[in-house]
Amino acid sequence: MFCTKSVLVAFKSMEVADPPENLTHTQYLDYKAKILGFAHYHHLKTNLKKAPADRAVHIHDALMRKICAARLPHPEASHVRMVVHGDGDVGFDSYWIGWDEQGDEVREARAGFGKSRIEAFRARDLQPLYLLNDGQELIAWLKAWHSFAAVPVDLAKEYFPDMFDQKHLVAENPPYELIDEKVKADMLRRGRMR
Repeated sequence: MFCTKSVLVAFKSMEVADPPENLTHTQYLDYKAKILGFAHYHHLKTNLKKAPADRAVHIHDALMRKICAARLPHPEASHVRMVVHGDGDVGFDSYWIGWDEQGDEVREARAGFGKSRIEAFRARDLQPLYLLNDGQELIAWLKAWHSFAAVPVDLAKEYFPDMFDQKHLVAENPPYELIDEKVKADMLRRGRMR
């Protein structure tokens, strides 16, 4: 899926957290290569070019995965935090917009997951949070990487348009008695009510 060129482009463009001050461009490349487990940038580049043909796909995927787990977004960028569970089920941060005719919540994707929230999440959570930049990375995450991802809003809208368009499901007159029963049953299930 990924090739040497795409890995090197992603590597060169990635910004990482807390680099030492006053690094030259070359020193910054070496610093980032060390984050990925290489001695320096030339070591990374050489290993990519000399990767055995039968293992190159796996090496490229593993490096892109590390890059996505370490990179930071542009400070002004907005993302949706999403998760893929082991069974392939996809979830996302959302906000409540109403009730449907069956008395279930209707939710839409919450945008605004930016640089500070990505850094905070990574600092406190053991699971990786991949910062995805394009459809190829998104597909790799969905099919193989799983865990959490910060997906740019435009990319999320392209691949998951329904997450942002749920207003048509909101009932004008929702069944409040059924909603009340469901809320009570959920609270009992969670042990918050006797």
